[in-house]
Amino acid sequence: MDVPAPLRMNCPCGCGTFGALRRKIMRDGLRHVSRCPCQRCLAPRYKNRARGREHRIAAAVGGRRNLASGAYGGNDTVGGICTVEETANQHVCRGIRRWWGTKTVTRKLAGLYSDSSKPRALVLTDEKPWLVVQTYADFEWLCQIKRGAAP
Repeated sequence: MDVPAPLRMNCPCGCGTFGALRRKIMRDGLRHVSRCPCQRCLAPRYKNRARGREHRIAAAVGGRRNLASGAYGGNDTVGGICTVEETANQHVCRGIRRWWGTKTVTRKLAGLYSDSSKPRALVLTDEKPWLVVQTYADFEWLCQIKRGAAP
């Protein structure tokens, strides 16, 4: 049995993406192509990935994902040893990653990470409130110690 190939065309929203049309008709009355970069098409893809990250973090802290996180606001985790707010906001992440990669911070981290027998954290005390920055692996390790499940 011959299955016809999906119809490929330019996206009708005007984004310039060429690809196969989606089955679902969006609220604007158009059938966008797959991998369309417009906000209506990106939102569901980001939502599913964020939900997965929130589940993983909630499991690490010994809690569960907050059903009210996301569109309804609220923290991302409920229960557990701490409350977590996860972000993939590009502006926030790029700024912190740019700062994390600077020479000064790298020198500080070299001394901090030379001892691998305990979880490590960098505490910023330049102004109030003080901030704690650490890698996710150290955060997960700290959560396991707190719950009594450390290896």
